[in-house]
Amino acid sequence: AAMRKQKNVRGDEYLNIAPRFVLTGPDLETDMEKLLMSFADPDGTNSNVVNPFRGKLQLVTDAELTSATNNNPDWFLAADPSLVNTIEVAYLNGNSLPTLESQMSFEQLGMAWRVYGDWDIDILDYRGLYKVPGGAAAA
Repeated sequence: AAMRKQKNVRGDEYLNIAPRFVLTGPDLETDMEKLLMSFADPDGTNSNVVNPFRGKLQLVTDAELTSATNNNPDWFLAADPSLVNTIEVAYLNGNSLPTLESQMSFEQLGMAWRVYGDWDIDILDYRGLYKVPGGAAAA
């Protein structure tokens, strides 16, 4: 609801940005899987209560999203990139592949290698991402 209720720059229109991805660290991975895959509402005492989140969000887990406090880790929602241009990855001269260079060495038996890439990451619109504080229960 918080993502959908975000307003435009002027503050006069709702953007209605629906979340598509749940981004979490490994501490919440199992709880999120239960929430997103359960047929019944995981909080419901009646198994006939339908889980409204089943099939709506895709889980993305990465260890880099680990919170400093494991008791109440933060998690995030992200919009579909086709709806909101949130993050842009740009490459120098459009070259998205890394450059691989090699050099023969007379000082040692073998070859020296180096790999590098020229890229940049920019945040285009923050409203495509939403941080849910660790105090908010995941499941």
